[in-house]
Amino acid sequence: MATIEIVIRCNSAPLITYLDLLKESSKARKAFFDLGDLGFELARIETNSRSATTRELLVTFYPSDALLSFVATALAGNRDGHTIQ
Repeated sequence: MATIEIVIRCNSAPLITYLDLLKESSKARKAFFDLGDLGFELARIETNSRSATTRELLVTFYPSDALLSFVATALAGNRDGHTIQ
């Protein structure tokens, strides 16, 4: 039985950038965000196989549209229609 080796590379920088932005915003406002209770997807995933011969798969994590909207709202000082103090 032949074995095939596949290299999977993960790029989470696009997602981490927005999570870090939310983290810094919450520190500045002394607000707490529990990302587990938000009720929407945090990320979307895109895959790109470099080529069939190299057997390499790149998986990139991007912030979801809902997370982008939430971060923008949080930076503006408003979450769920409530002003963040």
